[in-house]
Amino acid sequence: MRMLILGPPGSGKGTHCGKLISTFNPALIGTGDLLRWNVNQGTELGKLAEAYISRGDLLPDDVILELVKPELRKLAHRDWILDGFPRTRAQAIRLDKFLKEELNDELNLIISLHVPDDVILHRISGRWIHAASGRVYNTTYNPPRIDGKDDVTGEPLVKRKDDAVEEVLVNRLSLFHEENEPMIEYYEHQTALPSFPAQQLPSKASKLVEVKKLVNLFGHSSDAIWPQICLHVQQRLSALFPTFYVVEFRVHESSSRSFTLLPTEFHLEYTDPSHL
Repeated sequence: MRMLILGPPGSGKGTHCGKLISTFNPALIGTGDLLRWNVNQGTELGKLAEAYISRGDLLPDDVILELVKPELRKLAHRDWILDGFPRTRAQAIRLDKFLKEELNDELNLIISLHVPDDVILHRISGRWIHAASGRVYNTTYNPPRIDGKDDVTGEPLVKRKDDAVEEVLVNRLSLFHEENEPMIEYYEHQTALPSFPAQQLPSKASKLVEVKKLVNLFGHSSDAIWPQICLHVQQRLSALFPTFYVVEFRVHESSSRSFTLLPTEFHLEYTDPSHL
């Protein structure tokens, strides 16, 4: 699975990425984390990025792509989620080009989160971060165990500079919509194919041959959106990889857990679910 999660600042991308990792165990490629690591380690790429940041300039597409490329190469044989990139149509085109030409790969699920701007402004007003790690807290939805302190290190939490002024937040949201809409238009006509030729699929599975990559999800809260994400990921696994089964089993009457069986481990072949 090659998944992209899109959404405005404060839409819950980080929360959903954490749940996806817990449920489906993909690797997370977060451009913010990669940027912080390169800057803290003093790599050549980190120094270059820091020079742009210190001048208040946006990072060029080339720099962001160079941050992401090594991780994509490293995770060629693992499921992954990409968070924070691409942010523009031009970046989306360059990412697709890199995946196709250098890795013979492609995105197969793009989740676009749609949360009303007034809800986002309320969320961000209560957002605090641990600067060193990037961990995010919210006084309403995800408060730290000790007020004002990071759960892991106990260090003080801070406000992002651009989270502190409502006018800045409104401008950030406006810029997001301006850049995001052309990118969504680029993605909305793309389709993904199963991982083996269609002629090898049973006739009853022919409807699974092609699926749209982009899924638009709407909601006012992460709790409302998460079940939709989980459902679409399971459906996409079934559609693109018919030899993968997402199995739910009950541990107790009040709880259940899902896991995925891999054909490489269990040597399963496709079976029409109606026969199971």
